[in-house]
Amino acid sequence: MAQRDNNGMHRRNFLTAMAGGIAACSLGAWSTGAHATNCITGNSGLLGASGTRRVFQNVNPPAANAYAVTQAYPDWPCTDIFNSGSNMNTSTWSGNAWLSVWANRAMTPNAAQPNPGNQKPNIIQSGGGFDGTANRAQYSTYEKANAATQSLIRYWLGMSTYADPWVAAGGRASDFVYFSQLVANPGAYFTGTANGYPVMTDIPWLPSTPTGTFGSFTRATAMAGHTAQVPGVVLDYEVQDGRSTRAAPAFLAAIYADVKAAGAKLFIRTNALDTLNTPGTESGLTAWNLAGVLQNTDYLSVLVWSGNWQGNVAESYLQQIEMLKGPTCTGSVDFTKLVIVFELGTTLNDAQFVNNLLTGAPASNPQAILFWPNGKTLGGACGTGANPENLMLATLEGSAGTGTVVAATAPARGWKLVCPAA
Repeated sequence: MAQRDNNGMHRRNFLTAMAGGIAACSLGAWSTGAHATNCITGNSGLLGASGTRRVFQNVNPPAANAYAVTQAYPDWPCTDIFNSGSNMNTSTWSGNAWLSVWANRAMTPNAAQPNPGNQKPNIIQSGGGFDGTANRAQYSTYEKANAATQSLIRYWLGMSTYADPWVAAGGRASDFVYFSQLVANPGAYFTGTANGYPVMTDIPWLPSTPTGTFGSFTRATAMAGHTAQVPGVVLDYEVQDGRSTRAAPAFLAAIYADVKAAGAKLFIRTNALDTLNTPGTESGLTAWNLAGVLQNTDYLSVLVWSGNWQGNVAESYLQQIEMLKGPTCTGSVDFTKLVIVFELGTTLNDAQFVNNLLTGAPASNPQAILFWPNGKTLGGACGTGANPENLMLATLEGSAGTGTVVAATAPARGWKLVCPAA
């Protein structure tokens, strides 16, 4: 029989019985509880015993720390947001705001690409009067795809050498366009189609406000209201374009060198680690080079999701950790750099499994989480079962925090790890 945890329910609902204020903790603004009609409001009680757990969300930041603003914000819990919108310029929220960047893919025609069926071009900055998720960019070679990504990141970081990678890949410094130019005249740039998307080919773009150009949206402008932050770049590395296992880590190391030179941080978000070089998802990362990638970043994702090929999130997680141990599967793993990406389409048992990790010994368990809605809407009404808010609560408080206690997902009886490089 399911057990009720009155203390857990109290944590969610006591806002209606209390007057609350807002304070700024070291990792973001928090409020004193949760609405009765919304499962989660603020971070109070959700950041671990020491209050330092990192919770990432791919959303717009709260506009400010004001109590009324944060009470209405639908995307708690979060200490860190990442986004590509220039509304980051106007936010004075005290949490951490990172730039979100998609690593560009190499598209056909590319004679070196073994998987020409991968035809999904990359999204660009959204907003400003046209849908940046529909209008996309594609690049004809690995070199140009990587250079466009590196140049964009250098530009946002404020590096005067931002054009150098693109020029080295065969482009010209005059090729760059600002987001505002794309907004003003999309028909001049998005002249082709790929998989039904309007696309521009081999044109490197730079972030800006919808009407501004040089310098209108950079790390400096995004930090103007909250200079105590040390934000960086969340690189969504899902290239899946057949690049080599030698080129992939070299590209990521170059991005990391740029980010560190600017005094910022890098979070590499990617597919499940045990699928990164399988047919259809070839991104050039394997057990032979992932340990080096982890060394050359501040954070790396480990995906906990319902689509895992093992059919069991615990087995999938453990196999991904094995990937990070190197070709002999005996190396050490720096768990302080790992971020669990938790899909909000899994089960309460899966959420309890993640809670066991987050509350485990830091030397052998990740202490940060990124919630992946995967089409789910956050900020909904409190309920029972596997809705997004209950799953989030269960990862951070344990399933008892939802009023129901369940066992954590465990590997199937007799299941054993396989050394991926064997």
